[in-house]
Amino acid sequence: MKEHTVMKEDLGDVTAPGTLRFERLLPVGIDRAWAHLVEPELRAHWLAGGAMGAQPGDAFDLLFDHTALSGEQAPERFRQFRVPVTQASRVLQYEGPHLLVLAWGGGTDSPPSEARFELASQGDKQTSLRLTHSGLANAAEMRDVAAGWHAHLGVLLDVLDGRIPRPFWSHLDKAAAEYDQRITD
Repeated sequence: MKEHTVMKEDLGDVTAPGTLRFERLLPVGIDRAWAHLVEPELRAHWLAGGAMGAQPGDAFDLLFDHTALSGEQAPERFRQFRVPVTQASRVLQYEGPHLLVLAWGGGTDSPPSEARFELASQGDKQTSLRLTHSGLANAAEMRDVAAGWHAHLGVLLDVLDGRIPRPFWSHLDKAAAEYDQRITD
């Protein structure tokens, strides 16, 4: 299996307090890229399954099965993710095939953050993806979310290229080391 490194140019950027932005060029047309955001059976291969509605306000559960992404079991520090995990979410905007905004997580003591996916066609065979995640509470949460998105987006690129997905947790650990240096308290 190919060794995957963390390329500095692929790291997400802090664009405002509590806000991260990632940009990727996807090797597929916009309709296929959109399908990988909204169709549960496709989204499950790189992020999380779970049927969602297409109307603002629709609530749904994302089902994260990290082990299924690449077959790699979570390390001890992430043992809670060795089994599928459900996350309550809500559709905020759904404007296919260009814009999807989700309320992400949250709980009894914290409000949800917001994951914004913007797609733009770059011809028939490429799509630019801009992912902005905002509403993150502090630097520690930003580092965790940054490493997670970095690993998930790596798996997405592998899936879209028809390659065996890179080991999710190993790639997350490499990215986490970079974000620990980049995002400080």
